[in-house]
Amino acid sequence: MLSESTQNAESLSEIEGDTLQLYGSRSLDAFDRSWGFQAAGCVNTVHFHYVDFDDVAKVLPKIRVRFPNVVVGFMQPSHGRPHYALHPADGLV
Repeated sequence: MLSESTQNAESLSEIEGDTLQLYGSRSLDAFDRSWGFQAAGCVNTVHFHYVDFDDVAKVLPKIRVRFPNVVVGFMQPSHGRPHYALHPADGLV
């Protein structure tokens, strides 16, 4: 199982198996760093926790660049907003 993570006081981004977990809006910086070829190639799902949808929408194009095998992403509610299911394969990314 592949596991890699970065953390600071306001966010956490980690890869567990084939899933990239992002906690907090500052974790979206994960799409600006190099995860390495093996890590980036194994990720096929992204879970966003405590991130506003508007912030996610700004980085959608970066998802396909950094993680070319991502098929689906999920959002947990943030500030009372509803769940969203993002399907990059359907043209969002």
